Amino acid sequence: MFKPGMVCLKTAGRDAGKYCVVLTIKDNYALIEGYTRRRKCNIKHLEPLGMSITLPKNIDQATKEFVVAELKKLGLVDKDYERALKTVEKLKAKGVFRDKSKREKSVKPVRRGAVKKVKVEEQKKKQDKKEKKEEKKQGEKQKEIKAMEKQDKQEQVKPAKENEDVEKELKKELKQEKPEDKQKQ
Repeated sequence: MFKPGMVCLKTAGRDAGKYCVVLTIKDNYALIEGYTRRRKCNIKHLEPLGMSITLPKNIDQATKEFVVAELKKLGLVDKDYERALKTVEKLKAKGVFRDKSKREKSVKPVRRGAVKKVKVEEQKKKQDKKEKKEEKKQGEKQKEIKAMEKQDKQEQVKPAKENEDVEKELKKELKQEKPEDKQKQ
């Protein structure tokens, strides 16, 4: 009796008297969308109107906007829904609504001191982040200092090696001179 795409009237519950479209059917329940909330509904609470719309193959693409546009094409308009949309548009124009992506999760305080605790926790998190950044900077500076110290040590070792080489040459020369002195005598 009920098929996906069938236009119905909701007869019971909070959304009673509103138009909807059946998206899927499972047992005695239908997933509906339209001027109602997208939800599972008992088919006993739906009255078919004998009209249907074409749905996309993927049910997730059948958004509220898509279904409402299809219902409008059929001439089924819910005045309350239209009024609510206009109100929302006006509020958006005034800047009452914010982007959900920018909105931070608000924590409702359970008691008076809860708000302060939340603020203190946020401040602690910020301080922890700052401290981690400072530690990274200090770690980088220490690495640079160690590298410079290594370079200094290597530079100090080089002259010492050169000095050792010079000393060895001098000793060789002295040894060579001593046998010559003996031969002269």
